[in-house]
Amino acid sequence: MAFKLETFTSLQEIPSLYDPLFSQEGCGSVFFSRPWFDLLVDHGFEHAPAIRALGVRKNDTAALLLLLKDERQSGQSLSSLSNYYSMDFAPLASNRLSPDDLQEAFSLVSHHLASDSSNWSTLSLHPLPCDSPLIDNMTKAFSLNGIELLALPNDTNWFADTVGATPQSFSATLPTKLTNTLRRKEKAATEEGHLSYKYVSSTAELPIGVADYFSIYQRSWKPTEPDPNFMPLFMELCAKNRSLRLGILHMDDTPVAVQFWIVEGTTALLYKLAHDPAYDHLSVGTLLTRHMINEILSRDRPERLSFGLGNEPFKQSWMPQHTSMVTLIAHNRRKPRGLYRAWRQK
Repeated sequence: MAFKLETFTSLQEIPSLYDPLFSQEGCGSVFFSRPWFDLLVDHGFEHAPAIRALGVRKNDTAALLLLLKDERQSGQSLSSLSNYYSMDFAPLASNRLSPDDLQEAFSLVSHHLASDSSNWSTLSLHPLPCDSPLIDNMTKAFSLNGIELLALPNDTNWFADTVGATPQSFSATLPTKLTNTLRRKEKAATEEGHLSYKYVSSTAELPIGVADYFSIYQRSWKPTEPDPNFMPLFMELCAKNRSLRLGILHMDDTPVAVQFWIVEGTTALLYKLAHDPAYDHLSVGTLLTRHMINEILSRDRPERLSFGLGNEPFKQSWMPQHTSMVTLIAHNRRKPRGLYRAWRQK
């Protein structure tokens, strides 16, 4: 039996035969799990997005699943089921597919979109690692159906390879300016009050950790979350997966800095951070970064530390390497809006 394409308008409609795709993409990354996408749809947007999922199967075996937001009513566009909370995205493709079968599955998806070209003006998928092999697969398949996919720089991921690293060996790689700052600020902080660190990794400890997180976040420079339930629920999801590493720095009895790390497989990801600007003179965020890196290197021994997405200068002080993330984008030249955006892209 040949491959068959099917469409779904909600995550709940997607049958369980597609579950293996969620669990195997990204080597078990939470950002490719079904609970993540459920959480994102329910709590990650100001308004719940309309869903358009394209699945490809052969008999009872899932081959490919592309999760999209259907924004055609407002902007006539289709985009990946992702946003600023997402650290990674990709079509969920079975790792058991041969290269030819993978190409055929993507061809079915691209043929469907090409046949439906009167109903969308722009297709965008992000964020994808620039070296993802799926980019070539998609580009070729879409080109055969008359859709030109462009890979445009979207963001930057700063990281450090830490195979065999210890807190001491990693510290030795840091710039002199940063190590001097850490020494001065720790001395100043201990003279001003009592520093203590809290490390939360289980669901039992989470309520106190969440309370401290909100206490710090509300005093920080960070914008209000669209849904205040998102972060506690995501922390709970990670705690259940045993990947949560929540670090909190207290000055005397006051929580002043917080970092939310996720440790999965061989990678430790700094997902979210905040601190109280009233303690900027003590660089409490920098002190907590050193503490969390030391704890994670000692406890988890990851092969990579990642500072997530963003090109902020502080990341370059800690992480010596970087890679690019891209947006895959296609403009439908048959639609006025798509034609205009394609012209603007040049």
